Amino acid sequence: MSQLQLRDYLAALRKYWWVVVLTTAIAAGAAYGLTLLQTPMYQSQISLLATKNQGDVDLTQELNSYPDQLTSRDFLQRVINNAQMEISPDTLKGAMNVQAQPTKGIVYVTVDDKDAATSQFLADAIGDAFVAQKAGEVGTGGQQRVIVEKLGRAPLPTRPYKPSKTINTAAGAALGLVLGILLAIGLALLDDTLKNGEDVERYLGLSTLGAIPKL
Repeated sequence: MSQLQLRDYLAALRKYWWVVVLTTAIAAGAAYGLTLLQTPMYQSQISLLATKNQGDVDLTQELNSYPDQLTSRDFLQRVINNAQMEISPDTLKGAMNVQAQPTKGIVYVTVDDKDAATSQFLADAIGDAFVAQKAGEVGTGGQQRVIVEKLGRAPLPTRPYKPSKTINTAAGAALGLVLGILLAIGLALLDDTLKNGEDVERYLGLSTLGAIPKL
């Protein structure tokens, strides 16, 4: 068969539907199995509210600088020392995600860890250390430039946020479905037998004058 038309694609899917189903099932099962092998990760978040205490402070600029301050090596080493944990600043930085929201005056700090209590403990330790650091920064008149406070304690995560069995399995099934469709069409392309008058016309480029009926 030299080329396929739309009805040929549909016919290929009808004929090789089992290939599509089998490929989808295998891919979904493989994705689910790989998810079970991954280490569950927990995430805890702390929110820090910043309020300017002196009129000459540009709070937007101040907040935009906090992600760099919170992930600096010196600051993280101070957090580690306070928490008395045996991890490196680079390891702690890799487990963190810092997002500043200047319009809200808030900075969100999330910490990932394979242990739920550790993620909570580190998030709180980071928040406490940053509040203490900002309390020591004074401007004119010996007043604190910006007041930073924690909006509550970091929560203890009750379930891992990744990996997601549902998302990974669905993604695997979607990939398997696409591969199954491509395989079905590929099998149809490899089948070059002439099955009816239309196939003969497309292959020879000539009109069919007649056909011998099946008895």
